[in-house]
Amino acid sequence: MAAVTLTVADFVVATVVVVVVLGLLLWSSIDAPIGDADDGYLCYGALEVDREAVPVRDFRSYEPGRYWWTVPFLRVLGRGLATVRVAATAMLAGGLLAVVMALRGTGQGWVTVIVTAVVVAAWSLHPHKRFDRGMLLAVVAAMIWAITDPSPWSLAIAGGAVGLAAVAGVNLALYGAVAAGLTLLVVARRPDAGLVEESLWMGGGIVVGSAPRPEAAVDSTHR
Repeated sequence: MAAVTLTVADFVVATVVVVVVLGLLLWSSIDAPIGDADDGYLCYGALEVDREAVPVRDFRSYEPGRYWWTVPFLRVLGRGLATVRVAATAMLAGGLLAVVMALRGTGQGWVTVIVTAVVVAAWSLHPHKRFDRGMLLAVVAAMIWAITDPSPWSLAIAGGAVGLAAVAGVNLALYGAVAAGLTLLVVARRPDAGLVEESLWMGGGIVVGSAPRPEAAVDSTHR
């Protein structure tokens, strides 16, 4: 699968598609009541971290990445459920944009891109799921790049995406590890492949990407 050179026009059009589709998604849900316990759980955790509490150590929580992402939005846009949904949708937008650009990089047309954006929006109707979806899409995009243009940098960045996923959730780390393993198997089929070297580059990326995770204090004493 050969990589295609992307242009500024590709980025602009892709951004417009993502903003329109996810803008409609956010508009339809930003003022909706809390749908289930996880929706309120994410909001509660973000508000606690905004008060300088430490996830896991100070309160029962997910992995800390999603809270660290959300807190700046709370401080700029105001504390509340609507802001948490804006932050989660922003993460989804970043992941979707990365996938859209990756698809364009493989030569996919705009119809495929638009269909992908609509499917992702339909897959992310529950607001609290958008952060996870965005992280997974970022991992997928990084793996597509590593497969279409394998190099030390693309492999390291793919590993870094997996590491960041680990900061957001153990389940995301598991999915990312599976994706990384499959990517290495595909890349290893090249005639000039060096599986050990490529594994080291990706492994190094994972270590660097997951570096913030130990700071999340693993003390399980909850409030």
